[in-house]
Amino acid sequence: MGIRDFFRLLRVEQWYKNIIIFISLIFSFSLLDPNLFYLIFKGFIALCLISSSYYIINDLKDIEKDKNHPEKKNRPLASKKITPKTAIIISILLLNSSLFIAYTLSKMFLIMLSLLFLLSQIYTFFIRNTAFLDIIFISINFVIRAISGTFIIQSPVSSWVILSTFFLSSFLVSSKRTIETSSNFLGRYRKSYQQEDKKVLEILSIISITLVFVFFSVYSILNKNPLLLLSLPVALYIILLFFREIHLNPQKIRNPEKFILEKRTLLAIIVWLIIIISVLYGPNLLKILGM
Repeated sequence: MGIRDFFRLLRVEQWYKNIIIFISLIFSFSLLDPNLFYLIFKGFIALCLISSSYYIINDLKDIEKDKNHPEKKNRPLASKKITPKTAIIISILLLNSSLFIAYTLSKMFLIMLSLLFLLSQIYTFFIRNTAFLDIIFISINFVIRAISGTFIIQSPVSSWVILSTFFLSSFLVSSKRTIETSSNFLGRYRKSYQQEDKKVLEILSIISITLVFVFFSVYSILNKNPLLLLSLPVALYIILLFFREIHLNPQKIRNPEKFILEKRTLLAIIVWLIIIISVLYGPNLLKILGM
């Protein structure tokens, strides 16, 4: 087992999804607190470890199916570069390490991670092949990741932000399923969906992203931060790029990290974050600088 195979087994490239735990820190106006930032970072590590643990379980379940998949056949387990026994040991170690870190942070955070792991197993073994319910399950898991940080810093996040998180996840997953309905391997690898479902999935993705913009706008207005609305044009630009890639380069949407790491997308995300942080923390920064 090489280092590269080890990291591929852990799906390190998927860890970016856990950055969402920082949402509790940002919108609770605690980003500038180094102690809380450190605690949330530990929570991020715990999320990454437990994510890799259930990714491995998922790969163990799908070994035979992945061997015949054009892309997944190169995964460490499907290609026999790592044995199932070794993978099981690694998964258990990752799970125990994650839960131990969670225990040192907060009992409620420990419960959230345990719930996340449990729901992930229910999804893998029972829900994944149920059309549309799989999208809802994945979106719920993203919300759990987002709110888990609130139990570390003991500061709740607005329900409008949580709703935005749920529907953003729904948008991303339904867009990915839309592409999969056009795949020649649909019947073998995504049996719960049919090509006729493509239109429904497209409608779901449009409704979901519309609700994200609506809920975020409501949050900005109700919390007397209307300047947050300045971030919406940048967010719209990112979404339009995303829709464009669905039709021109669906491979990037099947692997969202490729889309995110594209220069113009990454630059737009950075600009969006700068606007959000400037609006939320601008007054505090000015006070610190004595201006």
